[in-house]
Amino acid sequence: MFSVDNDQNPNDAMPCPNGGRPGELCGPLLGKTLISLFGFVPEAWKAKVNPAITTQCPDPNNKVPGTCTMHASSVDLSKTLVALGKIPGPPTMPIFVPTPNHSHVVDNSRVNTGPIWWEVRPVLILFQSDWPAADGSSGITSSKAMDDAEAAGRAIEVGSNFFLFFSSQESTHTGH
Repeated sequence: MFSVDNDQNPNDAMPCPNGGRPGELCGPLLGKTLISLFGFVPEAWKAKVNPAITTQCPDPNNKVPGTCTMHASSVDLSKTLVALGKIPGPPTMPIFVPTPNHSHVVDNSRVNTGPIWWEVRPVLILFQSDWPAADGSSGITSSKAMDDAEAAGRAIEVGSNFFLFFSSQESTHTGH
């Protein structure tokens, strides 16, 4: 939920993957809405994320914004906007937008874990300095760092009742 370059171009916002759902905010309309709410187009919804930011999703095998393996193509932004104080609450209807560009954090203590249920904790990072580096050397790289950023007001968690069932395994990159 930050912009590297204070992007004021509504045309930089991502289109709807696969055409979107009826009423979904996408493309220039999404860009205009985000600029009116935040003063810029956040990296989360840019069709092309600034190279200063690395993300795990969109899916590396499908560079279309708003896509990632096993992810919904859109999300309801209404509860997030209420949590950020951008619209009054409680929400009266969903505000669907493409799934934002994002990354995932798995604590080191859980990297090599067999199949278990994982709690999904959507957390909005408000400052570029907290965004995790691609190599995990800085930024929010653990649940503790995420909780500390929230406590300091640099991130906000938006509740979810979503769980995923999967295993986690450390891999080495071969440079291929």
